[in-house]
Amino acid sequence: MYTMTQGYKRKSKIDVVVTIITALALALFFISSSVKLILNAKFIYHWDIDYLKIAETNNMDKDALKNNYDVLISYVQDKDIQELKLPDFTMSPQGTIHFEEVRVLFNYVDYLFYGTVIISIIGIIILLMKRNYIFLKLTSIIMILLPIALAIPFAVDFNATFTAFHNIAFNNDYWLFDPNLDPVINILPEPFFMHMAIGILLLVALFSLLSFLIYRLLNREKSYYDF
Repeated sequence: MYTMTQGYKRKSKIDVVVTIITALALALFFISSSVKLILNAKFIYHWDIDYLKIAETNNMDKDALKNNYDVLISYVQDKDIQELKLPDFTMSPQGTIHFEEVRVLFNYVDYLFYGTVIISIIGIIILLMKRNYIFLKLTSIIMILLPIALAIPFAVDFNATFTAFHNIAFNNDYWLFDPNLDPVINILPEPFFMHMAIGILLLVALFSLLSFLIYRLLNREKSYYDF
């Protein structure tokens, strides 16, 4: 015989599942958003041109560097661009394949972004109607663990972490550019990628903090009205 207690337990289990799924989706949405935002933060590369002396090292004009970088970023993001043609650099077949694979990775980030935003919106609407805000706290916890987990290996040996990422993300060694065949690698020094990674982690940490602050605010209002 179906009882009210069984119905309550079933309802509670459903709430827990919805909360976990929403928290995970929201966390992945914020993470993918951070990647997309930093990818489009061209000012980081513009700043690194001077900070890392990229123009001086490669004997190139700053505007030329910016132009080549803009073309590269547009190719990575714009699916309508059929072929990568850098104004001032030739590319080997292996280099071309690598950037095609990088483009595929960012396509996956786009799929993750759009998929999780839909799931997050549905879950948030359901949970807000029930005045259940714990998903924001869980989202905050999930996101703060990522910067902490990655900051340690980054600080210890970024080169090893950078290499490990490429070994996981790619099933070939085309990312090991030969400067003689793919001179574009000379204008993309490793410290620049470290700055990008730091930017992503900082944004993730910021989204984590905002999620927790919103949770505290909504929970405080809930306690006030319940009282």
